[in-house]
Amino acid sequence: MRSSTRRDSNSTSRQIRASHCRSCWYWIRKLQGRFYAGDYASAIDAELHAQRLLWTSPSFFEVAEYRFYAALSRAAYCNSDSAGQRPLHLEALAAHHRQLEIWAQHCPENFADRTALVSAEIARIEGRYLDAERLYEESIRLAKEHGFMQNEGVAGELAARFYAARGFETTAQAYLRNARYCYLRWGADGKVRQLDEAHPHLREELSPPRSTATIGASVELLDLATVIKVSRAVSGEIVLGKTHRYAHANRARARGCCARAPDRFTRWCAAARGGSRNRP
Repeated sequence: MRSSTRRDSNSTSRQIRASHCRSCWYWIRKLQGRFYAGDYASAIDAELHAQRLLWTSPSFFEVAEYRFYAALSRAAYCNSDSAGQRPLHLEALAAHHRQLEIWAQHCPENFADRTALVSAEIARIEGRYLDAERLYEESIRLAKEHGFMQNEGVAGELAARFYAARGFETTAQAYLRNARYCYLRWGADGKVRQLDEAHPHLREELSPPRSTATIGASVELLDLATVIKVSRAVSGEIVLGKTHRYAHANRARARGCCARAPDRFTRWCAAARGGSRNRP
């Protein structure tokens, strides 16, 4: 009787944890989607919901996405937030940045471009404009080098915003055109439409062949299904062959996370995974 009760209790606990895990991943996707939509207040709200549930997530990929988009959302929100809340956002931004730096030390192929971009945003906020210029360019270069076209697009868009705010319109437009091109290649049609509506002249640019991973919904109407497609496109870009030296076999967890190479996605950054336990 006691053994049966114990089994029932364990089964219930697993079901509760699985439910919390699904909720966590939902809020991480929501965070990502609202960041791309430019709704940073909603992105931070999603971040706070996800943060309370991170302990339930067995997937390192999801935690990495959480850190990256939470950091960028905090940095962007510092532009418009009141002085009273700014220190809170800066503290959260610094915490996310520290964790990304730890991962980048152990696995630069996957995290160096993200860390450089967050570093650029911090330099921008602090008024270190020459550092920001260098770091935006470094992030774009690293993202291109390692095949993360979505990160290259984000870095280009943020760099364009940085230069436009300082009055360098020609430079800003060059970065923006490259960002649009990256989003188009990635298949993020909703994001491309958002840029075209905000910058009508971009529509005159020639469109290269589309990616097969088309995301058709408008950015303003991003729902869970759409951001899951985004997530799978991102996970498919993770550099697999260069991270085998940090391998952790975890096939069951990998099956739902990789769009292109599920049999190889089981090889994770063990050192980075260890660092991910240092959560806010």
